[in-house]
Order: sequence, then C-alpha cells, then structure tokens
Amino acid sequence: MDEKAFLLGRLNDLANECEKKGYLTHTYFLNEAEQTLIKEILNGSSTYHGVTVTFYGGYPDAERKALYFLPFYMDESTFLVEEEENPTISALTILPKNETFGEDDLTHRDYLGALMSLGIERERIGDIETNGKQANVLLFDENLVMVLDDLKSVKHTPIKLMKAKPSSLSWKKRYEVRVGSLSSFRLDSLIAEAFDQNRERAKGYILGGYVQLNGLEANDPSKTVKEGDTVSLRGKGKIKFIGEKKMSRRGRLIVEYWIYR
Repeated sequence: MDEKAFLLGRLNDLANECEKKGYLTHTYFLNEAEQTLIKEILNGSSTYHGVTVTFYGGYPDAERKALYFLPFYMDESTFLVEEEENPTISALTILPKNETFGEDDLTHRDYLGALMSLGIERERIGDIETNGKQANVLLFDENLVMVLDDLKSVKHTPIKLMKAKPSSLSWKKRYEVRVGSLSSFRLDSLIAEAFDQNRERAKGYILGGYVQLNGLEANDPSKTVKEGDTVSLRGKGKIKFIGEKKMSRRGRLIVEYWIYR
C-alpha cells in the first residue's frame, strides 16, 4: 500500500468516527509531504466526507501539523477557542538545570532523540525550536505526563521542564526575505534564482531527484510554482515562495521568497 492510500484509509476512519460519535478526532503530527498528499485528497475543500477539517500544529506557522476533524457543533473558530482552554497539543520549554554547566551545542536532533528515547513516536512530537541553551517543544497532551515524569536530561545536560500553552511562546522563523526576478513561474527558473544556479544546472538538479516541492520529489522543470509553495534543493537549502510583487520594464517577474537559514 502506498502512502497516499494509507493516508486515505486513515482519513476515512477518523471522519467516520467523528461523524458517528460526535467528538473531535485528529491525525498525529504530519510532515510536509504528508500534508501535501492530504491537500491533494481534499482538493481545496474544507470538508471531508461531510466533516469539517482543519490543519493545526499548536501555532499558526507550525511546520508539523495534525489534521483535525470537527464535530457538527464546532467550526474552526470554536475549535481554536476550545483548543486554548482544553488543549490536545501542549508545549514544553526545556532548560538546563544549571546554565553554567549546560552544553552549548544541543541541537534539534539531541532534543528529538531524548524524547524518542522515552518511547514516544516521532509522529506524536511537533515542532522543536532551539534557541541557545533551551528549546520549545510541542507534543500531544496525552504524552505530557510521561515527559514531565521521565525526561531528566538531554545528551549529558540535566534539564528542567516548564509547561506552557503553545500560544504563549514566541515561535520564530529563521529565514531571510529576498526579492529576485524570474522569467516565468517555472520550478527551474525559481531554483536558478534562489540558489544562484544557471538554468541548465537547475534543470539537472530537478531531473536528478535533488528537488522537493512541498515535501515531495519534483521531477518536472516546467512545474508551475504557486504562492506558499516550499522548495528544497538537497545540500543547498529550502525556500518558501511568497509570490509576485510586480513586473519589471523588461517583462520579468519581480518576486519575493524566503530562504531558510
């Protein structure tokens, strides 16, 4: 069974459960590729099998999100109010117990590894944002007690945990806003501009399987990029395409995109 078929079966189960029993259901955290596949299944609709659905990951710009199926008495606005009062997703700030002896080089992988060593699956852990010696972590509320009880250190650093609401934390995106010019909205044109490549080399990267569009491998240089699309070039980085700002006098498209650091 391929991934899209597996997701389709899961969505069917969750939608049926929500509709028949009248309570909120959801997937676990989805990566970018899984979200893209589900959006293809939804085909622009905000309902699935008659049930209202919405993506949510704890804060508006979360990268890892779950798909929520809302019961008949709930819309997206009431869901967000309910989530604030009775969260399915909780946040933890992880800090060294003693800053003097805390390690300076704890990474995303270190925090993720410490959480997964407790037996928590990756799909139950949301965004992890590191900032110096501390990290903010999102996870489903059902795993919160285990982490609070059992997580004592990250790598070799003893830590302390502070529970918080996701909305109370400051989540920062590490990107640089750039403006460039394209001859068209083709994928190879954007790759060439954003990663300082010539057009032929950009095509080579795409045809060689080095490029992902919204988390999925993209093999068509002529694919049209749209506002909000993310593009990754293996070994070079990742960008988010924001859209056209204006057209130059020479007929080129002046566009904005974000490049992640």
